[in-house]
Amino acid sequence: MPYTYEWDKNHFLATFTGDVVRDEIFSCSDIFQGDARFDDTRSTLWDFSAVDNVRITVEDIIERAAIDNAASKSNRRVKLAIVTSRPSEEILANLYEAENSSMNWDIKICKTKSEALNWCS
Repeated sequence: MPYTYEWDKNHFLATFTGDVVRDEIFSCSDIFQGDARFDDTRSTLWDFSAVDNVRITVEDIIERAAIDNAASKSNRRVKLAIVTSRPSEEILANLYEAENSSMNWDIKICKTKSEALNWCS
């Protein structure tokens, strides 16, 4: 499994490594949003800094954005940080952010985990 996740009080951290495919991102998102702790979550950090390749289509990003937008209606107070320093993943993160321009969550794309942690706190 090229991802791990952990809960720390009202914070969710997902870390992806190696080659990542759509189903892994969707699975981790479903775990996050399906957990009872989701309602109390204030920040979530999705770390793609150790990824070699992400295999996901534009259509997949649009689909995930729509699902997350719906989830944001039940918890409007989430800060979502996406960590990536690779241009290819940054393009995907920018698309996700653009698709969620009306979302209730604050979204920031960060170059480092440290930057994301500081922004989330």
